[in-house]
Amino acid sequence: MRFFKACWFCTKWSVVFAGITTFLLLFGALTSLPGRAYSWLSDDADGFQGSPDIIVVLGGGGIPSESGLTRCWYGADLAQTYSNAVLIAALPDDKGEEISNVERMRGELVLRGISETRVRLETQGLNTHQQAANLYARLTAEGDHPSVMLITSEYHLRRALKTFRKAGFEKVTGMPAHSRDVDADLGPLVNLRYTFWNNLEAYIMLARECTAMSVYKLKGWM
Repeated sequence: MRFFKACWFCTKWSVVFAGITTFLLLFGALTSLPGRAYSWLSDDADGFQGSPDIIVVLGGGGIPSESGLTRCWYGADLAQTYSNAVLIAALPDDKGEEISNVERMRGELVLRGISETRVRLETQGLNTHQQAANLYARLTAEGDHPSVMLITSEYHLRRALKTFRKAGFEKVTGMPAHSRDVDADLGPLVNLRYTFWNNLEAYIMLARECTAMSVYKLKGWM
């Protein structure tokens, strides 16, 4: 009897807690709080100032995908600004594909005006940790420590920076590749029609990325 009472007590208060949490999250989605928390994922307080020697474009979802195309757009734009920097497109090679996604990344950069001779590939790393370790070994093989700028989605930037620093890079900074807002009159109830749903998506990205960072931390990768 005590067992069933204990189960009922735990179930009742679990439902109450879940309901309160859901209400607070939905209410919070109508405010700017999720956006502020999401921006923490792209914070780079320790980045260096100056021109990078290497621009690393982390591949995301490949080409075509929103993340892959956006990251390549920012990579090409920065390559125009820092004309002496070498670009590295980092994405696992697709086995058996006629044209791999990482080759498509290079094609996208070339399409946007970057010389093919400036673009190198990193195809062996299967995750951010492996990519950072591979690039560190490759770029410091002759004893040099180049300055590196990472291009990746804003939700991934914090983890990428910490991972590259843990791998041994002494001078690394980042640029969040994010979609730019449309400067237009979107009509009434913008908060309810757009901001609310964007904030719900931000909750998911925050939860996913915080989980990934916890795993990386436990493994000693960042």
